[in-house]
Amino acid sequence: MNFTKLKIFYALIFILACNPSEEKKEDIKELKLKISPIAIEIDTLGKYSYEVFTFKNQENLKFITYNNTTHSIEFYDLKSKKLSKRIFLEADGPKAIGNVQGLYYHNQDSIFIYSRGIINIINESYSKEANPNLFSLIENYDFKFEPFFNHHFRLYYIPEIKSIPLSNKYFDPQLKISPEKEQISLFDISNFKIKPLPYFQTEPTASDFEYGFLNYSTISQPFNGNFFINQVYSPITYQFLLNSENLHEVINANKIHHKKNKNPENWEPHAVESNFYNQLEKLNDSTFVRFVWNGTEYNPKENGFLKKELTLQVFDEDFNLIKEFNLAKNTYYLYSWFVAQSKIYLQIDHPKNLEISESKLLLHEIELVSI
Repeated sequence: MNFTKLKIFYALIFILACNPSEEKKEDIKELKLKISPIAIEIDTLGKYSYEVFTFKNQENLKFITYNNTTHSIEFYDLKSKKLSKRIFLEADGPKAIGNVQGLYYHNQDSIFIYSRGIINIINESYSKEANPNLFSLIENYDFKFEPFFNHHFRLYYIPEIKSIPLSNKYFDPQLKISPEKEQISLFDISNFKIKPLPYFQTEPTASDFEYGFLNYSTISQPFNGNFFINQVYSPITYQFLLNSENLHEVINANKIHHKKNKNPENWEPHAVESNFYNQLEKLNDSTFVRFVWNGTEYNPKENGFLKKELTLQVFDEDFNLIKEFNLAKNTYYLYSWFVAQSKIYLQIDHPKNLEISESKLLLHEIELVSI
């Protein structure tokens, strides 16, 4: 090998060693959080914290909530910081809607509202379009479950497949989980058919199925017909791909921070000491985020849930964990957040937060910025 070829050889080694993707990952690690407060004056009917909510993703982003005290849907404009609309729901008559467990705003003509067993579809003028009864439909299938929505598994509509993901809740007095049963289904609103998806309990539940409410599934906001799903107790995350009946594993974990509990009566120390993994959300084309509610030592003399701290995890486009941020203590709860316009919105609703006021709805707008 002559001297010229030798120089070329070492140059190629240098170029290959400087992997552009590695440089990109190093660059993106230099991140910080830009936190902007949002304070909205609320009237005598409003609340300072909401468990059931959705949003209207337009130029003027609107935070849309269900007020269980007034049985109404409220539209808060996050730009003007004002209540822009309130729709009072009826409890009786042809337009009656029961207690709301799930809420999703698709457009002004299609607002999806779930009350036990019923998918109500209304417009912003409260004209009722449809109200399919899921309990009646499920009776026609071999599998029997109750469709379930809560702050772990929120209501969403996927227009690309005209379907609503359902959480399949199999009730058992001993809080047991059946590993052979599908945990989610798709309800097609175009033909009123329900199709279970091949998503089952993940490890380490194969040998022990008593986990209390930690067995809940969590689901992300749909994007391009896709969505993410995981179990609250596990960081292992799967992606549902459009026009596919399979789930693709995108985040695996060598170690699952989960403590088995064979006695369902001890659910409280089990839940306090375990990590809760919230849903993975797409922040932008190259970044994904999720929150982890960290486990803490259990003390029977105090409410351990109020001691659990919140961590924001940031993943790159290949689902590699690239950054973690520990958020301020006693500020947020795990479930009160959503992603819109490449930003994270969190309600300030921790019971120990001294900023809480019954006259204001408080949120933080969080943006990831490069240093």
